[in-house]
Amino acid sequence: MAIVIEGEKKSVDWGFILGILSIVGIIGVAIVYLFFVNPETVQQLTTTPDQQRLSEFSKTKLRPEEILNSAEFQSLRTTATIPVPSEGEIGKVNPLLPQ
Repeated sequence: MAIVIEGEKKSVDWGFILGILSIVGIIGVAIVYLFFVNPETVQQLTTTPDQQRLSEFSKTKLRPEEILNSAEFQSLRTTATIPVPSEGEIGKVNPLLPQ
């Protein structure tokens, strides 16, 4: 007579597999919606108020000709005198030598 030894067959827990697949599916749908369908939501959640102000400021257009030709800029006057250094005040020929 032969003795047949068989190991226990493990049954597949279909409820667990279905639960894992549903969680992965929900996470996948959320990622697709946030990053591809409505990316503005992610931007609103990840930007600080300082970054939003900087973004608005960076959209301004600088037109130097309007600034230079404006009456306010033309009315500015320099009241300080700018000193021009003489030849002896500029420095030494070799800065590594002691004075």
